[in-house]
Amino acid sequence: MKIFNPLQMNDCSIKKFLIIIFTLQLLFWGFISLDLMGLKIPILRQLSCFIYLSFVPGILILRVIRSHKLGCIENLLYSVGLSLSFLMFVGFFMNKLYPLMGIKRPISIIPLELTVSFIVLLLCCLCYLIDRDYSDSNYIYLNNAFSAYSLFLCLIPILTIIGTYFMNLYSNNSLLMIVIFLISLIIFLVCFDLIPESLYPLAIFIATFSLLFHNSLISKYLVGWDIQIEYYIANKVIENSLWDPNITSNLVTSNVNSVLSIVMLAPIYSTLLNLDLIWVFKIIYPAILSLMPLGMYIYFTKQTDSKIAFISTFFFISLVVFYTEMLQLARQQIAEYFFMLIVLLIVKDKHEMSNKILLIIFSFSLVVSHYGLSYIFLGIFAFSLLISFLCKKYFCNHFTNNTINLSFGIFFSVFLLSWYLYTSNFSTMSTIVIIIKNIVETLWSEFLNPNMSQGMYVITEQANTPLHVLAKVIHLLTQIAISIGLFNTLYNFISRKKSQFSIEYLFLSLSFYLLLILAIIIPNFANALNVSRLYHITLIFLAPYCIIGFTFSLEALPQILKLNIVANRNKLLKILCTFFALFLLFNTGWIYVLVGDSTTSFSLNSTNDYPIFNEKETTGKEWLYEVIDPTTYKDRYIYADNYRWLIFLNRFDKTLVRIFPSSPQNIIPSSYIYLSTYNIVKNEVLIYSKKGVNNVPNYVFNEYSINKTQIYDNGGAKIYIQ
Repeated sequence: MKIFNPLQMNDCSIKKFLIIIFTLQLLFWGFISLDLMGLKIPILRQLSCFIYLSFVPGILILRVIRSHKLGCIENLLYSVGLSLSFLMFVGFFMNKLYPLMGIKRPISIIPLELTVSFIVLLLCCLCYLIDRDYSDSNYIYLNNAFSAYSLFLCLIPILTIIGTYFMNLYSNNSLLMIVIFLISLIIFLVCFDLIPESLYPLAIFIATFSLLFHNSLISKYLVGWDIQIEYYIANKVIENSLWDPNITSNLVTSNVNSVLSIVMLAPIYSTLLNLDLIWVFKIIYPAILSLMPLGMYIYFTKQTDSKIAFISTFFFISLVVFYTEMLQLARQQIAEYFFMLIVLLIVKDKHEMSNKILLIIFSFSLVVSHYGLSYIFLGIFAFSLLISFLCKKYFCNHFTNNTINLSFGIFFSVFLLSWYLYTSNFSTMSTIVIIIKNIVETLWSEFLNPNMSQGMYVITEQANTPLHVLAKVIHLLTQIAISIGLFNTLYNFISRKKSQFSIEYLFLSLSFYLLLILAIIIPNFANALNVSRLYHITLIFLAPYCIIGFTFSLEALPQILKLNIVANRNKLLKILCTFFALFLLFNTGWIYVLVGDSTTSFSLNSTNDYPIFNEKETTGKEWLYEVIDPTTYKDRYIYADNYRWLIFLNRFDKTLVRIFPSSPQNIIPSSYIYLSTYNIVKNEVLIYSKKGVNNVPNYVFNEYSINKTQIYDNGGAKIYIQ
């Protein structure tokens, strides 16, 4: 049995293609019109408009540039990437040009709906003129669609959503514990050949989606750090229906205000979907991020084989950073998606004109999505270019590459510098200069000092319990395996032994490996972005080397020990699946919760102290927002502890909010003091102490509200005035 494949509709006849596009266009107009007339149909507008905005512009652009026969997954990934680029740049030009035409609120529903629809219809005309003769319909074959294993996979995300509901309402983690255990079983089903290779992408997507949403759907409020400032900036755009690129109240706010992934993409989704901005960040962005590992699986497969590619991708999504920190960094979620697309294009065998156009678009999109990842990519690309030059000159001049070249590097650099000069007056460059200055000043005096290097601190930090010691050993083993796998691959490449790795991929891998080493040995380097995030970024390239390193070591071990054992590759992969299942269970906190050990997982343990806020705490913050006039609020501040101050960043300018000082006497008079449910119940506050560049959490007795005047109390939050 087969059905038409909508994900490859750019390959079908132009008539069928345009009928589908016009149908989605009418649904887009229809549901928005019904809402505006007061006839609201729950979910349908959000779902139909999300599909339209996230897929239709991209699939049209693919057809305009005559990009065909990409395969189901690549077609989906490129379509979504192009649609995101489309929304960001269309919003940018609307914001720039419409006020000159007398439209003072360009980022509002009517201008957005009309502009997006007009350009989509224009793209339809271009498709007909340019590509009307192409036709090669594709179908989905349903042979495995209703098998026991595919139904098992599809059950997991449903259980995830229900599990978060139970956790939010009843603090019951039972269903989420089952979900994480089921995700860990997926790798066994793959390694024991119970899931066919055709379902590997589905298995990856299900595991990724479930891991992301088992955290994202916890609490109906934003959780974490940077996401609060991102909400503040995006919400300003929605309130004004206009983006002001000149917000410069502080360096961090200015940097965040310079990226279209926050100031355009989030407001456009929120406005056209009629979806609260909080849920845009908690649902839409993680849904886009959940596609990223599919692209990684594709380019890992081009370097290895499908099974190693699957385990490599599973290793990447199992790292705790992916489904915790990434959810608190909306701009980096979008930027990493574009980064994945760039890598996918770099390692492609074909270098057609359409691929070059896509590479330019996604490179632009990476730049306007996240300054940090853009500068990292520029540095990595420059070093890869140097390796390429030396390799051609001295070692392997018989190899050529078409992507890592000086022209692309110059093009990327010029656009990067031009963009951030325009949007932030080089505040991002100021950040880079400060980082370099700090590194230079401490390079020799603090070299390999754990207190000045986050990477070294993480390696040398003592674990608290035997289980945490075991978890640390598992992490260190993966890093050792990456080193072994990379150097073994390089040896095979230099000695011209059989290797699937492309020269571009190897050059970029070496550059990312160097980045990982620098994060460990160089003072004041890793803390600029956070060492855990740096490690996560390097795994976008280095993950396969971990599996290669493990298999090489396990094959070599019998020879080293002089044992008469012949290592079988399939058996080795089955051993590895046990290791990486444990890796996931440790990273999610599943094992710690099971045995009653300490864990940082807020989705499995509601008693943990974490930047996650309840309704009463949020109500207290909103009350303070209503009584304060920020325009006259000078020399007075809002004080809270190291977690609780974050709740204010999504409503107040960061300059108005401060963390409790080491002594209550240092609080500025007439300021407000905020206590959360945790502070009230425990009668303690969290104050970070500095150990070089590392923050060490320290809970101390609450002296900050003593002899202060209480002005607000709702049972879960208290506010005092100094």
